[in-house]
Amino acid sequence: MLARAWSGPEATAIWVELVASRKTELEKNSDRSQPHGLLAYTIAQHEISRSQLAAWDASARAWLRSADEIKRYEQTQLRLIIKDSGLSLSASGTTYSSVIDAWVIAMTSLQSLILGIPQNISNASVLLGLLSWHIYPDLNVVEPMANIKFSDHLVKHGGVVTLGLNREGAADNGVRWSFGSLAPSILR
Repeated sequence: MLARAWSGPEATAIWVELVASRKTELEKNSDRSQPHGLLAYTIAQHEISRSQLAAWDASARAWLRSADEIKRYEQTQLRLIIKDSGLSLSASGTTYSSVIDAWVIAMTSLQSLILGIPQNISNASVLLGLLSWHIYPDLNVVEPMANIKFSDHLVKHGGVVTLGLNREGAADNGVRWSFGSLAPSILR
């Protein structure tokens, strides 16, 4: 997701910050009197250089380019839909917490979609996850109204994303259960 959303130098800088924050968290919260705590503390002492993180990012970008080429039609169609959605990535708190929150929301939502559970999406991190992991659930777009069938064999029947059904004042993480494939008939 980082390689998809930011340039190489920006993503590498974010990786550096993520690694430093996670190491600090492990060092602070490890109970060294327990085997797993000692292991976590020991792992936190391992150095990961900026050049190693840049190589990691370059590898992710190479994979994305290859997958994008293979899934060119789906990627183009999904990018146009995302562009029209008007959703943006939100940041709250530290870089570490923002990135982890976006990743957890995307992973949780994509897992539900893959299992066939429809989702009403109002969080761009989920859309970024779809683009990054090349997963294409069918989409119900409310405005302008469209029903896009990707028929991705990785997504069980019923795993449909609805975009554009926003509830004013709803406090959540941007993902809610949706009527999925029923949405177009309900909205007519």
